[in-house]
Amino acid sequence: MILQCRYQLMTALFLLTLIGCQQSQAPSVSDCSHPQAVLEDTPENRAKLTEEYFKLVPFQKVMLDTGDEIAKRLPQDQQAFFKQFWKSAMTEENLASINSVAKQSMSQNMTTSELSAFVRFMSDPAGQGAMEKMKFYMADVMPLMQQVSQKSMAQFQQQSGGVK
Repeated sequence: MILQCRYQLMTALFLLTLIGCQQSQAPSVSDCSHPQAVLEDTPENRAKLTEEYFKLVPFQKVMLDTGDEIAKRLPQDQQAFFKQFWKSAMTEENLASINSVAKQSMSQNMTTSELSAFVRFMSDPAGQGAMEKMKFYMADVMPLMQQVSQKSMAQFQQQSGGVK
């Protein structure tokens, strides 16, 4: 049971990290939500846009909401245990570590144009509504992803003789 909860937690963290992630005189970064704004694609501008995105998408809330939605899809007798387990894993230290890695990865792998698009999307009421509903999407999709992942890992370990 604990191993399954840890696996669910790791899968959720991975998926949330993926979800969270989606040039002349450069305008200020605060102008990035303007459709015509084009920022020079520099590490500094990427980092600033990533910070702006994370201000719009409160990572801790997304994590806690997703855990609540996952718990609702578990058998009744497991829900309280999972909620307790999930919240105990969401320590400030863990959230800070995940946040740091997520921001670094987003800044390294996306251009300022792509990051600006995320900021514009999350600045729009429709984008905010869509993000609020991601917890439902995650809770619906995660069980199948876990099932497929567990099956694949079992087959891999069986065929490879285990991870060395």
